[in-house]
Amino acid sequence: MPAAAEANRAEVFSWHFAPWPYLDESFEKKYESGWITIPNKEFDRKKARGLFQEYIDGLAHADEVGFDGVVLNEHHQNIYGLMPSPNILAAALTQRMKHGKIVVLGNLVPLHFRPLRVAEEYAMLDCMTDGRIIAGFAPGGGHEAFSYSYSMPLARERFWEGIDLIMQAWTKPGPTEFYGKHYQMRYVNPWPQPLQTPHPPVWVPGSNSEDTMYQAAKRGFC
Repeated sequence: MPAAAEANRAEVFSWHFAPWPYLDESFEKKYESGWITIPNKEFDRKKARGLFQEYIDGLAHADEVGFDGVVLNEHHQNIYGLMPSPNILAAALTQRMKHGKIVVLGNLVPLHFRPLRVAEEYAMLDCMTDGRIIAGFAPGGGHEAFSYSYSMPLARERFWEGIDLIMQAWTKPGPTEFYGKHYQMRYVNPWPQPLQTPHPPVWVPGSNSEDTMYQAAKRGFC
């Protein structure tokens, strides 16, 4: 393919939610939802053996057949996505994927006591992939707020302030200080730093929120 055409080509990603695939026909009759309140006694440990390896194999295969990357995401206490920590799956994929990007869309920043930990883990992943990480951030949907018993309006404040802390950690030579409304840190000086400069590409899902679009555009994010 000519270089100009390659540059203008739309990228295609393989998105995986890592769901729980073993539901019998009585599921819808027994439970009102697959989120939050479904009893975890339905999690069969025997059937779970090898399940994540199967998902990793599938995502690695997407890389082998030419997808531009894979997409992972974070959800909690549900059967829809068994990925409370997508960074763990991303770390496993760094050892299997040789070409495509790994998109984590995204880490739920308000659930992290210190967003600096998110900055550190993404930097590790960027180093492990030789600069092929796309860093996604999200405040979480209503089900996440309900699941983790936190205020959604407060979460949005913590979300954007947490992202500003992460951007400082990636772009300002440390040690620096950060004193916000929700996060206060005497030392912002993370090792390692991401390989991509000034930082990995940042994606933020919008869910039709005008404020999210404004805030993302203001910061130059996708």
